[in-house]
Amino acid sequence: MRESARQRAARWSATGGRAQWANLARARRMAAAGEAAHGAARRPGAARTAMRPGRRDGWLDRRQCGRRPTSSPRPLPRRRDPVAACASPADAETASTSRSCDALEAERAVAELLREHGASPADAASIAARAPGYAAMLADGVRELDELGLWESWSSGVGAGREVEMAGLGFGRKVYYMGKAKSRHGRGVVPLLESVGVRLSSAKLIEPYVSAAGLPVLIDRVRSTTSF
Repeated sequence: MRESARQRAARWSATGGRAQWANLARARRMAAAGEAAHGAARRPGAARTAMRPGRRDGWLDRRQCGRRPTSSPRPLPRRRDPVAACASPADAETASTSRSCDALEAERAVAELLREHGASPADAASIAARAPGYAAMLADGVRELDELGLWESWSSGVGAGREVEMAGLGFGRKVYYMGKAKSRHGRGVVPLLESVGVRLSSAKLIEPYVSAAGLPVLIDRVRSTTSF
């Protein structure tokens, strides 16, 4: 029995439809498999992207490449040195008063030494008042021996320990004995030279050459040539 044209068209349509549905299903399965494989391949990169800052869509942001941190680390706290206690005005005034008293006692001790070397009381006081460098030198020596506690060795060296106990004396008497030890050969010439304008260092160099004349003679010579 011959198949009619309508029957052949119907059979062809039915067969082609099944093939199209089969092809569509196969394509869907292949697409699903490809998506799964592609996703598995992208997962490690995605994990690295999440772990690394500065990446955007899996690519390194060039603007952040080599950029230094904008916020600097907090500096370590510095070690502070202990602050010395400031002297009160009362202490400063007391120290100033003590210095003034020491200077006055040193000047009186120098005047006493000059009188012992033959100067009149008026000349001795005038010379001592105009020789502050010599008095300050003796006072500094006394303070140094006081701080170091070396009066015993000093007095034994100059022979003063036989007569007096230096450590128990007042400041003025210590200055006197120190000046007496220093002017033993100079005979009071150094303060005289300083009183007429010679520097203390130069006066100590000149003293050995003029001290043989004696202090009274030198005072008369100075008085005759200057307004001493």
